[in-house]
Amino acid sequence: MLNQPRKRPVWPFVLMGSVLGLAAHAAVGTWVYGAYSMSDPATTILAGMASSPKTSEGKRGVITLWNADDFLKTSSGAQPKTLPANLDISVTFAGVEDGTGDVFNVRKVKAAHVPDGRYLTRDGSRTAAQVDVQLNCHDSN
Repeated sequence: MLNQPRKRPVWPFVLMGSVLGLAAHAAVGTWVYGAYSMSDPATTILAGMASSPKTSEGKRGVITLWNADDFLKTSSGAQPKTLPANLDISVTFAGVEDGTGDVFNVRKVKAAHVPDGRYLTRDGSRTAAQVDVQLNCHDSN
């Protein structure tokens, strides 16, 4: 009996494998939940407009949200009673969403004072010419 190899118990390896497997599943589940919840907003608010702006301002890209009278074709959507803390605005031009838009903090936008002839940007108040230079826009006329 003294010369026989000693048998090692298997249960510690099974227990450790189970714990590591459970931890891996929890980590993957947490990552999937986080990625899904960040990329899929719980509330979508339609701005009540879609295409064919009627005003010269609208044709240049200056719009008032939920002002359907400024457009020939509008999407459904009424202004909500309360806005979320952050408003994500995206623009579709000629049927393609080109990345134009931004996320705005509603409280900061409401508190901003923007003089006539200027536009609120993430870098502060700018003139149309300053915005054109910043976005590398060129007049097509």
